[in-house]
Amino acid sequence: TEINYILASAAQETGIAMGVGSQRAAIENQNLEDTFKVREVAPDILLFANLGAVQLNYGYGIDECKHAVDMIEADALILHLNALQEALQPEGDTRFKGIIHKIESI
Repeated sequence: TEINYILASAAQETGIAMGVGSQRAAIENQNLEDTFKVREVAPDILLFANLGAVQLNYGYGIDECKHAVDMIEADALILHLNALQEALQPEGDTRFKGIIHKIESI
């Protein structure tokens, strides 16, 4: 929580945009939502919500994407691609096949 507030405050002071880290944890555990909510300290910045695109191949859809945006009062959504990181993690989500079509549908 603290690091997000610090980064958001700095973004507000300098007038730059900010994207939060992946909100997957907060989508799956609502108790974590407050750790991403920075709009109160950065009311004027361009703020991006963020989810891993690969999650679209694991059941995420428009509802989860909208939830991520609404959760932090974001202006837009980033769907990040991190195939190498996922492939190197023992618990990584590696079903990237067809992901472009899922992104397109969002």
